[in-house]
Amino acid sequence: MSNILSFSPSSSPLLCTIGRSGRFGHLRLAINLVTYEDRFNLDRIKHELGTEIGPIPRERAIQVQREKEQKEAALRQQQQQGQQQQQSQSRDQREQLQQLQQQAVLREQAQRVLQLQQQQMMALHQENHPLEIDNN
Repeated sequence: MSNILSFSPSSSPLLCTIGRSGRFGHLRLAINLVTYEDRFNLDRIKHELGTEIGPIPRERAIQVQREKEQKEAALRQQQQQGQQQQQSQSRDQREQLQQLQQQAVLREQAQRVLQLQQQQMMALHQENHPLEIDNN
């Protein structure tokens, strides 16, 4: 979560922002962009809170950047996996549809064969028994 706020001359909003960034036992980094005109307010806030507020150590800045890149890479990987799963599901659905269509064609062919066999048997029966009359 990122917050962009104007620098307040009071320590209360600063403390609230820092507190929100480090909730639930997670370590977070609060970055304040301070103008030249705000430097006296920053000194007063440091004194008021009894703490040291300094520039970001280079190592920490590099670590933050790496963490951000890792999260972005993980998100991209998750998105790619999701797309691959969707493609796989679509492929499976197409294959199932093709199988169903093939089964339908085979059923139709089997019905035609049965009809032809019945017609042939009736024709043979009529040849062998020409005088019988069908009352149906």
